[in-house]
Amino acid sequence: MPISIAVCCLLSVVGVDPVPPSYDKEIDPLMRKYCATCHGKRMPRASISVITYEGLMKSKKGKALVVPGQPDKSPLLRTMEGHEPIMPPKFATLQPTKQEIARVRAWIAAGAKDDTPTD
Repeated sequence: MPISIAVCCLLSVVGVDPVPPSYDKEIDPLMRKYCATCHGKRMPRASISVITYEGLMKSKKGKALVVPGQPDKSPLLRTMEGHEPIMPPKFATLQPTKQEIARVRAWIAAGAKDDTPTD
């Protein structure tokens, strides 16, 4: 068995996804679904916009919402996992699932790459 197949099989057995989540296909749609109402382009609350990759990497307050490779130091993920301020707020109609939050964690842990296609 080729080593790459063996590694993929081993990773799937221990519950590690060998393919990191896609910003373009997974993370951006999650941000738009759960966060864009308050943290979109027009007058974002707390000067934080999460609907662009650039917005996640540096908010208007100058702090990164995502620290690539360090999910536990990423304010975006910490708030999604229940640390203050909890986001989305508990009163919000739509709430991300545990699986969706896990995909955000995996994306950040894998380096938080922007795979948005360029024209």
